[in-house]
Amino acid sequence: MEPRYESFEAYLEMPKAVKERKSITSRIVTKDDIEHVLGYIKRAENNGNVNSKRSAQYSAFVTFGGFTGQRSLATIANLTVGQFRQALQSKKPVLQVETSQDKTRMSHYVPLHPQVVTAIQAALEGRKDDEPAFGYNSFKCG
Repeated sequence: MEPRYESFEAYLEMPKAVKERKSITSRIVTKDDIEHVLGYIKRAENNGNVNSKRSAQYSAFVTFGGFTGQRSLATIANLTVGQFRQALQSKKPVLQVETSQDKTRMSHYVPLHPQVVTAIQAALEGRKDDEPAFGYNSFKCG
């Protein structure tokens, strides 16, 4: 009945309905899925369907995405070779994602697993710092 509390009335009421919990999506990518894609890329290289440079880039893209969970179109496609080179220079490699490169516009750090480091190093050879690290559109389906 206190008049000062009337402005908080909306926050003090109990929820009208219980929120339903969503089930886990069926689109979860498993370790087997990633290994299958990496095997396919390697076979395509061995068969001459993809050159070694492109194979290294595809493998780095899949490995980085698999280990970090970063969004492919919203974040991974916006990362540069220079960002990865800078991350690889530290004792414990960590990539800094800028606000303009993230869907939620939040700058954050992404630790790089040793397998990611190995895959990324092969994909960076002979490339300029300002170019995109991954040719995302050439990997995109549809």
